[in-house]
Amino acid sequence: MSSIRDKIAMFSGGSGKSPSSGKSSSSFKLGSSKTGSGKGGEDEKPEGDIIFHGWLGKQGTGILSSQFNKRYCVLHVTSTGPVFSMYDSMDMTKLKDKRIALDGAVMSTADDKVQISYFVEQRSITSRFKADTKQQAVEWCHHLSDP
Repeated sequence: MSSIRDKIAMFSGGSGKSPSSGKSSSSFKLGSSKTGSGKGGEDEKPEGDIIFHGWLGKQGTGILSSQFNKRYCVLHVTSTGPVFSMYDSMDMTKLKDKRIALDGAVMSTADDKVQISYFVEQRSITSRFKADTKQQAVEWCHHLSDP
């Protein structure tokens, strides 16, 4: 089974080994708020135990910020902590967006919206999602805050 560092090296296109030291090296920081993008052809199914899952609309960016695109969202716990993954469909085979590591993230809710704020390399990022009902948004926020 591949280590996390080997998988990271696969994403970055490198061998994961520094030629001079033989130690693993990568520009990816373990414990950062985003993990693999799912574009390396590896198994994109969620790792670890699935805590909660269901459909949410993810808010677009820029000129598309008024639109919410349907995503099948999965909250799962890996060896590195809780992770939020988004997929095209319920079969969870094609990762749609990058995974969000939830350690240190702040969750909030307003009406039927859920907001996740986190840091990636000293940059604050906020992702917004829309549930079908206010009750579902509160339920998602509860699970995201306390997986």
